[in-house]
Amino acid sequence: GGLPIGDPPAITYPSGALVNFQDHATALAPLAAANEMHRPRMVAAIESGDLVRLTLQIYTACDRDRNGYLQWNNGEIREFIGMVFQQQGLSPPDDYQTYQLYLKFDADKNTVLDSRECLCLVDALFRSMFFPGAPPQLPHAAGPVMQAVQ
Repeated sequence: GGLPIGDPPAITYPSGALVNFQDHATALAPLAAANEMHRPRMVAAIESGDLVRLTLQIYTACDRDRNGYLQWNNGEIREFIGMVFQQQGLSPPDDYQTYQLYLKFDADKNTVLDSRECLCLVDALFRSMFFPGAPPQLPHAAGPVMQAVQ
């Protein structure tokens, strides 16, 4: 399994990228709000490692020329991120939201990410988006009401 979300609040990934999820949670707040109803399912997928396994399958599909990396400039990374979110039934991030985290992983500034960096980028995006306590939780009024009815 993976690390629990929010504990620790920052991770140094294998590539050396240090990501503080709390810092990125603010920028991703609109995205988190749009995907709030999927939070419980996605937290479970992140913590169990299922998300990484599915992400690897999508990465393989996106690396059409089998060169071992995806490029930012030709849209491969955008397409890859979009496909991961789409497969999970989530609203995808915009380029700006993705780019801020992408920069953490493109340490050598060669505008490409290898498979490991791509998987880490997705992990960081999801951990930031579903960081506990940020953004403000949407009211879950229906939950208790439905339980009372049953």
